[in-house]
Amino acid sequence: MSVEIPNSVTTIGSSAFHGCTSLASIELPNSVTTIESTTFEGCTSLTSVEIPNSVTTIGSSAFHGCTSLASIELPNSVTTIESYAFYGCTSLASIEIPNSVTTIGSSAFHGCTSLVSIDFPNTVTTIEKSTFNGCTSLMGFDFPNSVAVIGDYAFQDCKGFTSIVIPNSVTTIGEEAFSGCSNIRELVFEDNEEELILDWKAFSGCFFAKLYVGRNLTCKQTVYGYLMNFIYLTDVTMGNLVTDVTAILWDMNKNLASIKLLTTMPPATREFADTQYKNVKVTVPAGSLDNYEKDTVWRNFFKIQEDTSTGISNVETPDGQGVKVENGNIVVENAKGRVSVYDVAGTLINSVKAEGNRVEIAVPGSGVYIVRAGGKSVKVAM
Repeated sequence: MSVEIPNSVTTIGSSAFHGCTSLASIELPNSVTTIESTTFEGCTSLTSVEIPNSVTTIGSSAFHGCTSLASIELPNSVTTIESYAFYGCTSLASIEIPNSVTTIGSSAFHGCTSLVSIDFPNTVTTIEKSTFNGCTSLMGFDFPNSVAVIGDYAFQDCKGFTSIVIPNSVTTIGEEAFSGCSNIRELVFEDNEEELILDWKAFSGCFFAKLYVGRNLTCKQTVYGYLMNFIYLTDVTMGNLVTDVTAILWDMNKNLASIKLLTTMPPATREFADTQYKNVKVTVPAGSLDNYEKDTVWRNFFKIQEDTSTGISNVETPDGQGVKVENGNIVVENAKGRVSVYDVAGTLINSVKAEGNRVEIAVPGSGVYIVRAGGKSVKVAM
């Protein structure tokens, strides 16, 4: 069954089509400005909806439980997606949210188990509570630099994630925000002088192998609040802005093999296990070994050394981008998208998101680095 609503209609009341289980498609007139709350809730046969450019608001639970809705196009007129708007739309595979949207309510896409990709706007500052909770097929999420807060349970049980990059714009990560994301193997906290606040069990049940810490971390809860679930963690890199990593319970990380520090002054830290002091390789910037050997914790490592690697001098350039070295930093001109720098062992040094601008990434010292930008990898010699 399909319905075409005439242009004479200006308002469709809440729950107008609630529970119409045979409704397959509907075309809304451009006289309508709001899809009210629960308008199409429980329309389990609804496969397509044509939303006109006049609509500014998708109301709470507007499409809640529309289990056959596979795709939907939101016009640039939409500014608000309210709570539970697409909750339980289990067939929804992808959605593009226009930059006109400034507010997305809690649990808006909760339980969208077929959602593989989402184009998220750079106008939203808060990812609300449980927004993408239970989106088990979501393969990743590219956080725009507008996001400051990631709410409680926002990405809980997103098991399709294999890596997460937390941009430097984020100041707070809520309770169990990424809990149960059991397939994430790489976590990056981008560089920032401002600390990042983590709430209770923010990454509970996440088994990272690689970790980049580019800023100080603070856990709001002292019980189970620390980053203590890294039982598979092998490689850690700490950026040159880091001064305190006491939020990490190192002795829980039984597989830890290497720590690379980009800061010349040793950051405050908790004690490591005796076996870690004996077996973990620690690399510090050239000329800073003396600082670490005076520190009460870092001096206990048997395998602590300065970074003295050297390498080739040629630099290749990805199309439309320039990669060069300036003042000890790697510089990428006209960068757009994710720019990542690795050492020759494959350990992530840093990763930033660019919007067609120039980016500078600090590295620990001389040597060969791999720059991933514009879909290509190039070698850079320092």
